[in-house]
Amino acid sequence: MPDVLLVYMAGKSLLRIWKVSKCFGVIGVLHCQGVGNWPMKEQRALILNAMPIPCSVSPSSIECIEEIAGKDWSGDCAVPAFDSGTLSKLQKRAAADVLLRILQFEIYIVSPINDYDEKVRFAPLGLIVMYNSGGDIVDLRSIISLSGCAIKIQARSPGRFRAYSSTWPVYCSVDNSEVELNYDPNNGLLSFHLSDAHCKNSFSYVRIKYLKFPRPSSDLS
Repeated sequence: MPDVLLVYMAGKSLLRIWKVSKCFGVIGVLHCQGVGNWPMKEQRALILNAMPIPCSVSPSSIECIEEIAGKDWSGDCAVPAFDSGTLSKLQKRAAADVLLRILQFEIYIVSPINDYDEKVRFAPLGLIVMYNSGGDIVDLRSIISLSGCAIKIQARSPGRFRAYSSTWPVYCSVDNSEVELNYDPNNGLLSFHLSDAHCKNSFSYVRIKYLKFPRPSSDLS
């Protein structure tokens, strides 16, 4: 019964849960101390006045992160936060601080950053509106050539798709049609739109092209 799982309000810890998808992991952090009390009206004042609780999240919290990272993993991860909208880069055993008030939560995507050549570092982040945005990614592959490299992604649903990229791509297509790219060199956030038309056959096929000598890189730290 859910109303008896989180009765005790020690005020010292947050609930952290994680899972993995095709390309990355997801960590959920929830402040649910004492919310299992019943009836709620007897504990309402105590709950609303509860102090915020700190904790930290780390890529190492996901036990099988190496298995989903692949052979080109640099050891770094792109870590966007769903609620705050921030994007950070963390090494495997580094940690980000979290501070939540009662009934608040935060969802973190932990996406391994792979090195595809000397200049291109890339990590998919999935659809911006999904808590488990990696659930939309069916497949991710790379093609390396003398002129540069291409990242190929197969995705399920329409929406705004995001990725971390260390540098500007020169081209992005969805189902062989070029789409407009947005790129922020300050944090490496790359985004483009997957429309309903692109997803008419159940999947979208994305191709992101990088040249061997790209534009200036991201300074995300």
